Amino acid sequence: FDPDGDPLTYRWQWRRDGSLLGDLVGDHVPADRTRRGEAWTAEAIASDGDLVGPPGTATLTIANTAPSLSMTVEPMTPTTVDDLTVVTESSDVDGDDIILFVTWLADGAQSGVVGETLSAEHTSRHQTWTAVVTAFDDALPSDEVTAQVTIANTPPWIDTLTVEPSLPTA
Repeated sequence: FDPDGDPLTYRWQWRRDGSLLGDLVGDHVPADRTRRGEAWTAEAIASDGDLVGPPGTATLTIANTAPSLSMTVEPMTPTTVDDLTVVTESSDVDGDDIILFVTWLADGAQSGVVGETLSAEHTSRHQTWTAVVTAFDDALPSDEVTAQVTIANTPPWIDTLTVEPSLPTA
């Protein structure tokens, strides 16, 4: 603010964990330059072209960001002989390792099955199975993501066909 109404320009300085970063001279820091737990201090000095005001400072600590997650269940149209598999894409902008937690619901109720693959032996025709997935870094969970499929009827098949007699005569 300038009491005379003169236009202001600002000079910026940034410190990360107390160390001056001379290459950052603008009013923002790119997110890819920050890491969780770092303390950042911004110092701005205003000038009206004639006089320079006292510096203003603000400090903050970079917080953790929860991982992001998307997923599908394959196959998309399963039958009673198909295992169901969760296919995920996850990322963590903090670079933290990600652990996935997967539970399965059968017709909306907990099934007791956990893990990325659901064996076909657990499924029955017309059941709706929902995979519920959460990604965890070492501090925060992602939003819960769900996907569901309905088990279709499995067509019958013939294991063995035998024609009798094996050597027919006319």
